[in-house]
Amino acid sequence: MAAILSEAVGKGIRVASTDDESMVVFEDHYKGILSTTFGRDMRLIYEQFREKEFGMTEDQYKVQVEFLGKQPEQYEVFVLETGKKWNKERRKE
Repeated sequence: MAAILSEAVGKGIRVASTDDESMVVFEDHYKGILSTTFGRDMRLIYEQFREKEFGMTEDQYKVQVEFLGKQPEQYEVFVLETGKKWNKERRKE
């Protein structure tokens, strides 16, 4: 994912650690930028990703396809197209 994002935005992006100590640093960082609540919520979300992983079962996928009325876009395609749009907008500024 980091490699795809790096390519999309034209900047090096690295994967952050998700151990307990890193999650505290992550929370503290966002507390200073936005709010204590946002920092805590973001830490809790990422801890859930770490513990439960990020994905879906085959049955959940079928429900998603039915809901969308089509196969979902591939992550890489979505990110690269979004990165192109962001880069265009950034050049306009």
